Amino acid sequence: MVHVNTFGLCGINGYFVDAEINITKGLPYFDIIGMGNIAVKEAASRIKPAIENLGYDFPLGRITVNLAPASVKKEGAHFDLAIAMGILKSAGYAKGEIDKFAFIGEMSLDGFLRPVKGILPMIKAAVQKGIYKCVVPLENADEASLIKKCKIYPAASLDEVIHITEFQRNPWNVYDIKSESQTQYGDFSDILGQSQAIRAAEIAAAGGHNILFIGAAGSGKTMLANRIPSIMPELSFEDSMEVTPVYSVLGMLDKERMIISNVPFRTVYPDVTKAGLIGGGTKPMPGEISLAHKGILFLDELAEFNRNIIQSLRQPMESGKVLISRCGDFVEFPSDFMLVAASNPCRCGKLLEQNGKCTCTPIQAKQYISKISKPILDRIDLHIPVRQVCFENSNKGEPSEEIKLRVIKAREIQKNRFKDDEISLNGRMRGKDLKKYCRISNECDAILKSAAKAAGTSMRGYEKYIKIARTIADLAGRTDINKEDIAESLQYRFLDYYDCEESI
Repeated sequence: MVHVNTFGLCGINGYFVDAEINITKGLPYFDIIGMGNIAVKEAASRIKPAIENLGYDFPLGRITVNLAPASVKKEGAHFDLAIAMGILKSAGYAKGEIDKFAFIGEMSLDGFLRPVKGILPMIKAAVQKGIYKCVVPLENADEASLIKKCKIYPAASLDEVIHITEFQRNPWNVYDIKSESQTQYGDFSDILGQSQAIRAAEIAAAGGHNILFIGAAGSGKTMLANRIPSIMPELSFEDSMEVTPVYSVLGMLDKERMIISNVPFRTVYPDVTKAGLIGGGTKPMPGEISLAHKGILFLDELAEFNRNIIQSLRQPMESGKVLISRCGDFVEFPSDFMLVAASNPCRCGKLLEQNGKCTCTPIQAKQYISKISKPILDRIDLHIPVRQVCFENSNKGEPSEEIKLRVIKAREIQKNRFKDDEISLNGRMRGKDLKKYCRISNECDAILKSAAKAAGTSMRGYEKYIKIARTIADLAGRTDINKEDIAESLQYRFLDYYDCEESI
């Protein structure tokens, strides 16, 4: 009996699989056990012709393959290479020390290897298991080499794999990470007017605050949202290695770029399904909120989304992860994202405009905005009205590069502040963190309580004011929060003071 190291996928995490191959006398039979799906069972029909087409004699007798642990469901064709190597080892064709390697790859009928999805988390699991040599398909080599502790040996065919295990040629070079341009997002200097909205976007980016733009069609809500990535700092290598596996298991990595170095920006529209947004399916896969991990999730026309789908965001927004249960199995996906949303203030969208062309009654306007549930609004830090601008009286916005420098500086301040805590941004502070890092004077406290009482703000909304003020102070390089910071923060929660009748 031969043992071969390989790995499976559960969500976006890899796990060790011991492929046990046993060949005994008897009528020719090839059986694969260990709770494999159809793709795993069909490996027998791929491996036999692959071995024969390469000129090897396929062993006669009863072949039993057990993928342990047998209690864990296994899916995918990436076990093919490990099974094939186990059979060749048993038949005496593979003479190398295959127990020192892990094998991951799908077999074609002519004995060549096909690339597989999710190679990055499987290589990561190999290192955690103490296996530091991995054989992978040639097309997966760059992605696999992102795990620097593991020696990657890419192969085009099964013949080449046998040669690698016997002679152990030089491993693949570590993938060269290149900086990625952010010009595709546009620049804030393209925007005319909207100085308050641009300032709010800067605060949101600096502190990781959720933000909602409210205004008529054509007022610039989407343009503002699409330019927020241009002022966000690049991901650290550690964050990139959290984000990239999500794209790896979905097969969404660009062949030219095998690592996500810029903050992800995902745009979602009201026709999205719950599984598409949160994740799930028969085989649970990441949704849009996981693709936006460490980046931005943009919900366009928030009030038009199905209410139940929006409600499902509550738990991921609080915990930074989403847990999906399917048939007794639990899969966890990361979802630490910054929410950016846009919405009309009413059905016709013109409620906030000065021309008085809104055709909605006050009741209709209230009903429309109330489609966004109060618990979700409470979790959005900044509510910003966006009105159409007069071109003759508007100036261009500040270049994104200048805003980005302030954002990076503010984030460095927060990184040093929270170095001993689990959080890294002001927008993620909890109640105990506010008491520790956001001490305010009695005068500031009185201003806040007076404003919160007048607006009927919840305790969560009250805390949002303090978090925003903390970020404003960081952008200015101040250690303490002063009353000017508090006063500015009170301007950025429009819906706390929103009244449809007065607006009309």
